[in-house]
Amino acid sequence: MTHYPLSIIHYPLPQPPIRLSTQEIMGLLESFDAEIPKYGGGRVWLFGSRVNLSAKGGDIDLYIELNQPLDNKITFGMGLEMAIQKRLGERKIDIVVKAPNTADSALHEIAKQRGVLLWQTPIS
Repeated sequence: MTHYPLSIIHYPLPQPPIRLSTQEIMGLLESFDAEIPKYGGGRVWLFGSRVNLSAKGGDIDLYIELNQPLDNKITFGMGLEMAIQKRLGERKIDIVVKAPNTADSALHEIAKQRGVLLWQTPIS
């Protein structure tokens, strides 16, 4: 499996290498492009074991900040997970969501500080 900085793959953001293949990265980005704008856009970080180059295996942990309030986090999470699995196949994905109408938690801050920004709503 080849690891690339995301700045080479999709966005001109300086990012460290992560433990995802090019195919996995592209599948995630396509999923974010398809689903997150439906909810007003936002930003997505990869966190957990996939940002630790010395770790092995592990699920895909995503922290998502949405720009607009969210009526139902479960509906959003299930829709995004289905979009990702459609592109990458069945795998374990953990999605943590923060919207303007949801409470902050320590996990949100840890995911942003230790995670790698994967995607953000394109600036028009």
